[in-house]
Amino acid sequence: MATRTRAKKPKQHSVMEQDKRQVPLDSLTMYPDNPRVGDVASIADSLLENGQFQPLVVQKSTGHILAGNHTWKAAASLGWETIEAVYVDVDDDTAKRIVLAANRTSDLATYDTRILAEILESLPNPSVGTGYDAQAVTDLLAGIESSNAEAIAEVLRPPVAMPPLGDYGDVRPEQDNRVQGPPDPDTPLGQDGTEGEQTEAEPDKFADADEEIPGAFELKYDQIYECVGGMDIPPLRPEMLVRPEDVPRNLLAWAGSATKDWPDPDQWWLYNFGIDSTSGMKDISKMILSFYSFDKYFDSWWEYPDRYTAKMINSKVTMSVTPDYSQWATDPLVISLFNLYKSRWLGRYFQEAGIKVIPNISWRYGQQDYFDRYVRATLPKDLPVVALQLQTFDKDQTEDDIRQLQALIEHIGAECNPDLTIFYVGRQAEDLLPKVKWPGERLMVKNRMDALAAQAKGRSRKKTF
Repeated sequence: MATRTRAKKPKQHSVMEQDKRQVPLDSLTMYPDNPRVGDVASIADSLLENGQFQPLVVQKSTGHILAGNHTWKAAASLGWETIEAVYVDVDDDTAKRIVLAANRTSDLATYDTRILAEILESLPNPSVGTGYDAQAVTDLLAGIESSNAEAIAEVLRPPVAMPPLGDYGDVRPEQDNRVQGPPDPDTPLGQDGTEGEQTEAEPDKFADADEEIPGAFELKYDQIYECVGGMDIPPLRPEMLVRPEDVPRNLLAWAGSATKDWPDPDQWWLYNFGIDSTSGMKDISKMILSFYSFDKYFDSWWEYPDRYTAKMINSKVTMSVTPDYSQWATDPLVISLFNLYKSRWLGRYFQEAGIKVIPNISWRYGQQDYFDRYVRATLPKDLPVVALQLQTFDKDQTEDDIRQLQALIEHIGAECNPDLTIFYVGRQAEDLLPKVKWPGERLMVKNRMDALAAQAKGRSRKKTF
């Protein structure tokens, strides 16, 4: 007869060293690619009012902060030189699990709203050092008084800091005043009536609305990122940049009816959002998304980055050039800087959603200092692939103007030193580009493909390719 044994009670386990240490801030580093975006200002307010009431958790072998990254940032913003930490002697896989668990277990927590209200009401100044501002406290208490569950949930959802620049004001995501109608994330790029020449969509070729795509609909439009440079430009993640081996060399510019129903199923397209419909593109995933058109055609991405990025994910697009917002030398400097900010912010947003990006290199005509100070200085040091548009030539430019432009382009090439460059060119640039000294491999994609448009007319008459 088999003997039944009682399962042993698991021992309590701790990976932390028993001693807490007061350590220099500069001896610690934030966990690489920490997925959490914290409200540093609120944490700093708590540190000022309450002091540090829980230590950071730090991986002993690397000095990476596994729990408390934003507390560390808040302490640094307050000028602290030391901070309390406990160390864990764990391998890298366990460290990753701790980072995820520290974030996710916080997300899964809920509130007993009446107890919360009683605590807030018992404080003489409940908006100081608690993470709740005065309006949130008022809204929460009013929601409880009226038993309005939706109002309570609105106040208690995790706070998300607003972008340092933008036009959203202090509105909440569900009450925003973004001016254009929201796009449908389940409709393919170029086929929902929000851009350019539209034709009827072909939904059978794209992701179904019910298809589960992890993270696609958890994107928030008001995300912020740690910034670099004097103008707080969001940095691009080097590991999420497109590499030369990712770029198909059979890349042509999509030109709507001129390229519709292209016979080669392996053809790749540079698709400029807002110019033509993608209807007739046999495989929309064989696309590098770009934005070489008027700003008004793609500024809806700035208004609705969450919805449009979900569209990109649902259409299985994996690569994008960062948006080419205008950099006119005749504009006030602040306009150019804001446009540069929007381009980088969206590029970083794409990366966080799993889309690899190609930095678009923009400049103000005749202003090398602007490129050096703001454009190159805020890009990653190593640039495997970049993209430039050379299609907005003035036909009346003098030879001196052209020489000045060539010199600036060559300076940009020397400073960026990419392994591969995608040039999106107009007719005038086709003559200039061979004269330009430029490092690395060049891939020239012709603007609008006029010759193919003529071929399309011939095909329509013959009903064949």
